Amino acid sequence: MKIKISAWIFTALATLLVLMGSCKKDGDEIGLNIQPPGDALKLAITDTITTVAFSVREDSVRTDKLSTSLIGSYFDPVFGKTTASLFTEVLLSNVLLNFGEGAVIDSVVLSLAYQNIWGDTASYQTFRVFELTDSLNIDSAYFSNRMTSYDQINELGSVTVIPTTDSVLMDTVKVAPHLRIPLSQALAGKFLGANPDVYSSNISFRQFFKGLFITADPVDEAGKGALSTFSLLAENTNLRIYYQNNENDSLTYTFYITSGAARYNHYEHFDYEHASPEFRQQVIEGDTSLGRDVLYMEPLGGVKTYLHFPGLAALGSQIGENENMAVNEAQIFFSMFDPEPVLDPPPRLVLAKLTDDEGSTTLLDDQREGEVYFGGFYNTDTKEYMFRLNRYVQQRLLDPEGEDFGLALMIPGASSVPQRVLLNGSAAENGRIRLVIKYTNFQ
Repeated sequence: MKIKISAWIFTALATLLVLMGSCKKDGDEIGLNIQPPGDALKLAITDTITTVAFSVREDSVRTDKLSTSLIGSYFDPVFGKTTASLFTEVLLSNVLLNFGEGAVIDSVVLSLAYQNIWGDTASYQTFRVFELTDSLNIDSAYFSNRMTSYDQINELGSVTVIPTTDSVLMDTVKVAPHLRIPLSQALAGKFLGANPDVYSSNISFRQFFKGLFITADPVDEAGKGALSTFSLLAENTNLRIYYQNNENDSLTYTFYITSGAARYNHYEHFDYEHASPEFRQQVIEGDTSLGRDVLYMEPLGGVKTYLHFPGLAALGSQIGENENMAVNEAQIFFSMFDPEPVLDPPPRLVLAKLTDDEGSTTLLDDQREGEVYFGGFYNTDTKEYMFRLNRYVQQRLLDPEGEDFGLALMIPGASSVPQRVLLNGSAAENGRIRLVIKYTNFQ
């Protein structure tokens, strides 16, 4: 009986295997007998879109009301000299200042709290301080190319130092790193001889003392100098008077740069006369064809890059105005030109949509999807910046004849961060700009 049952099971299994084999279809062919050949999805990818890119000068950037300030001078081997200066008010820490009977001012010291140093940290720098002769206005907008009048003849003080972010030793006590500039006895006399009403309010004090201009001597050797970031609202950023009177021989009074103080940065690039010949030929003389090789990006009212994509219009015309065409993904890649940049590259770049021929910009729809999605962050492994441009590319492909002024590539935080970068151009031999588009055409 057991033998007969085993034989029956064997026969049944063999028959089942034959039937399964006769029903097998290639997985790639499933559904093709019910889907017309013309309806098959047309998947495509391209990374050869024609791109035109070139760098241009930035007019200026807005620099008022910043909590940090760049001061110093740096001689970049590519971009040439840049000097950063600060115009600022200083305000009363409390009103009704009274120096007392027999008062004598021992010294007046300007202190600026260090935050960062960009450039050659071993270079000596000379910082100079002058008194403003025109008032600043907290309600005004100030840009980096503006200058406010100051007394150029009577310098208030200067110091030559190597900027440092190490702690400073004062009376055997370590304090947070800061730059100290002793100011003149002439200023001390001005404060001491003022009518007491001057110190009754900041309105009165502003009329009496309009503020300070703090700058640095330009550096003359390529690769030397530095731009130092100072924290303006820090407690050890102040103007302090050390004095004595008949009752006390160790008194101080402190003026501060507060959030209510008008202030702005001025950046001088000296018309890029000290920049490299290649830079000058593209950016100053306007030879946009050199953008095929290298692109320049500098903040502080320096340099930005324009991008145009004639290849998108050509691809859009080739596809046709087909509402069923969908961009699956569009990514643009920018790679480093400098393998070993003299300054760390910016941690991020930003792309904006140009709205006219004058350089006006607005946000791209892709950026509204969120910063993580949009991208622009520096990848330390690939040494690239990547942006997603799905919406922008989709629109250009659907409307290739529509008005388009291109895109502007810029460095965010350009008002106060000096990190610059060189990028490979649109036709560089290695690491050219790549616009990679993956799309589906349902036509």
